[in-house]
Amino acid sequence: MSNVLDLKNPEPVSVDESTTADVMTPEVVSADAVPPSFNEFAAQAIAWEAHHPLQGRAWQRHYMLMATLVFIGGAVAWWQSSVAVMIVTLLGAATWEIRERLSRPVSVAVDGRGVEIDGRRIAHADLASFDIHRMPDDTVELSLQTRRWHIPTLRLPLGEQDPQEIRAVLSQYIVESEHPTPLLDVFIRRP
Repeated sequence: MSNVLDLKNPEPVSVDESTTADVMTPEVVSADAVPPSFNEFAAQAIAWEAHHPLQGRAWQRHYMLMATLVFIGGAVAWWQSSVAVMIVTLLGAATWEIRERLSRPVSVAVDGRGVEIDGRRIAHADLASFDIHRMPDDTVELSLQTRRWHIPTLRLPLGEQDPQEIRAVLSQYIVESEHPTPLLDVFIRRP
């Protein structure tokens, strides 16, 4: 009990020199026990530009599907005698066309802190699973299933990025599971 410091008693306690030498000896720590630093997380980071415009026959199928939807909307508007249905149908088709025509590349970065898409970070805790799959037109996409109700699934084209590198980094933080390919993409992007 001689090494106990009494905070209520302001008098200093004398300590002999032999016990302080044992206490002050530094402990040797191996490099494996040190947690990874920010530089090591940065070394595991992968970044690329995600962009996938429609190519070749995909544009023809896109316009064919859009014309079919506008025709169905027009038929429903005529049957219901409602101009509002036709307006909503035309606005939907115009929005879809603008999205396809004016889409721009998106910068994506994956690191130890999360996935960053055009400056907006999604933490790994908000992601439920990921899947890397080949689309019908032989492009490779990263599919991220989120835990957020307003953004259920994010799909990002990989372009020239190596899928195995992304799988190696993401599998450290997120579970990999198979995600279904949307039927609309199967129809539009088949060769």
